[in-house]
Amino acid sequence: MYNNIERIYVKSLYPFLTKINYFANNILKPNEMNKTFLTVLIATSALFATAQETKKPIEKLVEEPVQKFQHRLGLHAGTTQEVGFSYKLVIKEKYQIHAVVLPIASKDDKILLSGLTYRYKFRTVRNWNMLSFVNASYYYNKYSYDPYYVNDIASNYLDENLNVSAGLAFEYGRSDFFKLNMQLGYALYNITSEDWNTNLSAAVGFDFLLNKKK
Repeated sequence: MYNNIERIYVKSLYPFLTKINYFANNILKPNEMNKTFLTVLIATSALFATAQETKKPIEKLVEEPVQKFQHRLGLHAGTTQEVGFSYKLVIKEKYQIHAVVLPIASKDDKILLSGLTYRYKFRTVRNWNMLSFVNASYYYNKYSYDPYYVNDIASNYLDENLNVSAGLAFEYGRSDFFKLNMQLGYALYNITSEDWNTNLSAAVGFDFLLNKKK
């Protein structure tokens, strides 16, 4: 392909080289060796410049295609009470939907830790991805109290918390197969309770890619 391009440009340079030759003969009047050297130098420089320009669009054609969907599994833990196994759906390597869930059950306790996060990747620097995120997490804990004394009455209790947060997330990985995840943000805790409060939020996790690029 480059040879065809060079032939086209050499043919287009004939009028230009003719003028250079006329200038060398009638104005500078150097000897034959200097004229030849000057003509070859100018032609080589022109061809090199045009070859450099033609490389730019060709390089863009060989970029890796964007994977439409990525499915990832891992572990995640955050201060907004979202702790457990995680599933992440990555769309076009830019948009992420991340679900976290951990159910715990026993005779007296029923606990559910869960969270849902949306992320948008806005920049990539080497092995780092930078994302913005919004998150909602839900904590459920139903537990019972068995009487210890004869006169005690059995009781059931329910504890629920809903938290929301937003901020920045960071991903690190030398390949798509394994990624480390970090989140830093600001959260509103216990928004359904009278004891609600605001504070910083943080989360860490990791995940593995399940499907390879085709």
